[in-house]
Formats: sequence, C-alpha cells, structure tokens
Amino acid sequence: MHYLQNVTFEAWAPKTAGTPQAAYEEIRLCRERGWAACNEEVEVGVRSIAVPIASTSRHSMGAISLSVRAERMSMESFVATHLEALQEASDKLAASKVFE
Repeated sequence: MHYLQNVTFEAWAPKTAGTPQAAYEEIRLCRERGWAACNEEVEVGVRSIAVPIASTSRHSMGAISLSVRAERMSMESFVATHLEALQEASDKLAASKVFE
C-alpha cells in the first residue's frame, strides 16, 4: 500500500479508483478471486477481464485478457460467459512452457 500512498490518482473515467484505499481494495479483490475485472474504470463503454498465466511454481509470467463493449453485455454476463475460457487458455499457455 506504501506505493499507492505516494502516487497521484488521475481519473481516466468516472469509475476510476480515486483513492489509495479504493485501488488497494481492488487489488485485494483480484488476488482473492484469482482474476481481474475492469468495468468501465479505464475507458467508458469498455469492460474487460484478465487472468494470470502462472508457471508450475505459481509465479505469474504474464496475463491474458478479453474486452467487450459495455452495451453488448453486462459485466455479470461477460464474466459468466467468458471467464472459464480465459482460465482454460491461461492453463494451456502455462503448460506449453512458452514463457519458461
């Protein structure tokens, strides 16, 4: 959290985290569930989800993400429809040893 307390928060969109505590809470939630979501927080009208690509020792080597225009589907529907496929793709990439 120390880093977050020493940066200036700039709102890119109305939903952008505006305080260190809000940013920390989002990071905590990502770690807890194992994937990240961005619901118009960077750009109005764009939703995205991302999952880490982890090595066999569970170190993050990268990430894979997918975005959709917000008017096409709700965040809940987007996650329900595409998260599992992203997680499967991440597992396949990690198993391929492309990143090692």
